[in-house]
Order: sequence, then C-alpha cells, then structure tokens
Amino acid sequence: MKVSPTSRAPGKLLAQRILKEPARFLQARLSPEDTAGLRAAMDRGQRDQHQWILPEQYGLVEAREAIDRSGLVWTFADALHITDAESLRVFAKCFLAQNPRKNLVLLTSKDAPAIELPSHYGSQAIWPAASPEANVDDKELLQHSRRLQPRYERETLVTGPKLQMKLDEAIQYIQTKQQCEQDWGFKKLHSRGHGVTLVFHGESGTGKTMAAEVVAKTLGLPLYQIDLSSVVSKYVGDTQKNLKQIFLAASKVQGILLFDEGDAIFGQRTEVKGSHDRYSNLEVNFLLQELETFDGIVILSTNHEKNMDPAFLRRFTYALNFGRPSRKLRSRIWKVNCPKALPLAKDVDFDYLAKFVLTGGNIRNCVREAAAKAASDGRGAVNQTDFLWSVKREMQKHGLELSREMIGNDTLWREVGTEWEYRHFQRLPS
Repeated sequence: MKVSPTSRAPGKLLAQRILKEPARFLQARLSPEDTAGLRAAMDRGQRDQHQWILPEQYGLVEAREAIDRSGLVWTFADALHITDAESLRVFAKCFLAQNPRKNLVLLTSKDAPAIELPSHYGSQAIWPAASPEANVDDKELLQHSRRLQPRYERETLVTGPKLQMKLDEAIQYIQTKQQCEQDWGFKKLHSRGHGVTLVFHGESGTGKTMAAEVVAKTLGLPLYQIDLSSVVSKYVGDTQKNLKQIFLAASKVQGILLFDEGDAIFGQRTEVKGSHDRYSNLEVNFLLQELETFDGIVILSTNHEKNMDPAFLRRFTYALNFGRPSRKLRSRIWKVNCPKALPLAKDVDFDYLAKFVLTGGNIRNCVREAAAKAASDGRGAVNQTDFLWSVKREMQKHGLELSREMIGNDTLWREVGTEWEYRHFQRLPS
C-alpha cells in the first residue's frame, strides 16, 4: 500500500495527484470543504472523464448498469458519512471486481481508518497519511531533540503583508521541492544543496517559533526542536559527533529540524588565538558541510542574526525578519489570543490596548494574566481594567512603568495606577 507523505488534501492538489499518478483504488480522507474543492477542480479539468456516486446507490441494479455502460475513467464515491471500515471495504471490492477497467476514488472522513485491499485489485494509495509520524522511527533523533505538536494554523499567525508573502513563498518552495528536483531535473544537475533551510530572525516574542509550527502544520510534518544543551559539548569532537547523529537520524525521518536560538551553534568563526578557537571553528565548518549535504528541512530561529557566520547566508533558502508588529497588527493579535470561550466585558477595546508597544509574546502573556485576575476576583468576564493591569505587569518585567500619560484616561488610571495598589493591598509588616 503506497501512502502519500502529504497530510493535507486540498482539492486542487488532490486532483493533480489523481491525474498525474492514477491508482486503481485511492482512498482520500478529506473534510467536506476539501471535497468541494476536489469536485470543482475535476470539473474544470476532466469534466467528461469522471462521475460522482454515493455507495448506497451502487446497491441499485439500474445504477450499477449505468456505471458499467459508461466509458468514464474515474468514479468518485462520496462516503464521508460512513464510519464502518468493513462496509467501505466491501463496497470497494465489489466495485473494482465488477468494473475492471475503472478507477475508484473513495472519499472518506479524515478520521476514517485506512482501507487496504488484496494486491490483485490493482495499485492502491491513501491520501493523505493519517499521521506523518505513524510510520517512522524517530527514537534516535529524540536523543537530541523533542517532538513538538504543531497547533497553530496559518491564519493564527498575525504578520505584516511582506512577511506573510515571504512565509507563503517558503512553504510553496517546500511543497514543490519534489516536482522541481525529480521531474524537472534539478537533483541530477546538482549533487548537493537540495535541502531547505529557513532562518527566522527578530527579537524575542515576535512569533518565530510559532511560525515554525505554522510551517510544520501547513506541510503536515512533525517538528523536532533540537536540544542544544545535549549537542554542544566541552569535549573535543563530541559536538561534531552529536551533530552528525542528528542529521543522520533526521535523514531517516520525514520531519523538520528546529534550531531554536540557533546562533549559539551557528556562530561566527573567529581568529585563531588558541586551541579553543581552532576547535570552535572546526565545529562551524562541520555544520556548514552538514547543511550543504542534508536533504531535509531545517528552520533556524535567532534573536541575534548578526552573531551568525556569513558563510551560512548562502546555505539559507529563505531569511525572514520578524519585527515588532504595528499598532494595527497588535489589535489583531489581541483578538487572536483571546479564546472564543473567554467572556469579555462590553468595555473591552482592543484598538485602545494596541497603543501599547508590545510583541505578540507579551500580548499573549497579558491576555492570560488578565483572565486569571478576573477569575480570581470571581467575575464572569474580563474587562478593560484587567487587560490594563496585565499590561502594567508585563511592562514592569522589562523595567518600565505604565504612566498616566500613556493611559490617557484618568478613570482607568485610578484603577491601575500606583495608588490603587496601595489602597487594595494590606501594608507589609516592617
């Protein structure tokens, strides 16, 4: 049974897959929206080469005879409503046995089990694999990493239009990697440099790690965050040995390597003044060679891109700068970080809260702290004062104070100002 490595099945991509690599039996696990997209794509490209049926219709003699008489190549059976695996298997066997010259595309829900048939029914495929992690052994890779479960969808990451365009381009580059290398001959032309390396740089809290999860979620690939503390060693040669083990193990696993705060290992080579400098430079040279020959996907995030060796720049497929969000984007970030179940008071104004220059990470902390304050006070909704209080606490962590001028509202200032703290908290014993 051939299993497609892609874990998302947009209708257009699935239609291209069916036309390019037809299988006698293909099970496509889809959402209703993807099914609609598939039907639209097939109607545009091969309107008179396919038909759509329900499995229940095949029980009617008239329907079976009509299908048998038609010269259509593909039959799409909409079985998203059927959860019984045995019923799906029996239907597929009956259809393929009675129509030896036709191909069957069985559309099931995303949660449906995989349907496997005996080999004499012809070529078979599943679109997509139920889990990109199901058929891989990553125990060796997990010795120096931990597997993250990507949770964020593309629309969850709030970015400016330029960064959004570059991120989409990077994802499209990866999605077309196999076609460009295999079908269009790039792999035959060049012996090295077939991996994809993305560098996300910017200050803390601007969404770099979140963007890595978005890439993994969009591509349907597992994300492995490298544990740098287990990689870097004070003993000569151990760091190279650990890096070699990581890239070798990653080559056996279809996933994405994430070097968070990667400038610690991708640092600049220095002038050799002693044995320590010599061995540090050897580590950088070794890492450059590994990136050159690695065929997978690497994401590097850093807060200090200037500390990285310039020789890595050529190895980076895309470099994306994550800057502080604008006021308009901050308003959207406030809204996105509030769960749908979070009750909000009528006085909450996200456009007003966006006036405070915070990163996405800061705003996420503020929302959670404001919710905790409302819950601890026994109130059923989070109000504007709760959010301002959390903004004040977040700024204090960075050595800043929320002034009356910054708030711009005397009523709100009386609620969150310094004197408010003195009124509401008992005096500490001397």
